[in-house]
Amino acid sequence: MDADLSHDPKYLPDMVAAAAAGGDLVIGSRYLNGISVVNWPLRRIILSQFANRYIRAVTGLGLNDITTGYRCWRRAALAKIPLDAIVSEGYAFLLDVTFMAAHAGLRIVESPIIFVERRQGASKLSTGVLLESLLTPWKLVVRHGRIRPRAREASGYNSTGPSR
Repeated sequence: MDADLSHDPKYLPDMVAAAAAGGDLVIGSRYLNGISVVNWPLRRIILSQFANRYIRAVTGLGLNDITTGYRCWRRAALAKIPLDAIVSEGYAFLLDVTFMAAHAGLRIVESPIIFVERRQGASKLSTGVLLESLLTPWKLVVRHGRIRPRAREASGYNSTGPSR
């Protein structure tokens, strides 16, 4: 979760409950119930929506919010991910570990959150980060293949956590 409190800790109990109910990776999703962001400019919403659609189209991941950093992992599930094989940095790291979780057959669920833009500090989004984010889905697909729809269903993709 972001340390600037743009990821509100009040969602942690729901995320932990979703993990306890069988989610290996629980994603705090800004896009499970429409667009749930506060104080973002329209261009940032468009960029985020495009990124998630692009990643879904290339990789086959069936998630609404692949790029969020608000996550809850079960320890045993995280241990199944070959962390030494991750080469991505920045935002692409989030896709890399999510893809590896899906490829390992882990159950990935989404739990709704409302994301509030930070009050202080600046985004680390740069041209280099954007370029890596465009290339990483293709690198993953070339290395491991697309996630097949049948695998998504078996892994619990696109499920929701407890409702608020």
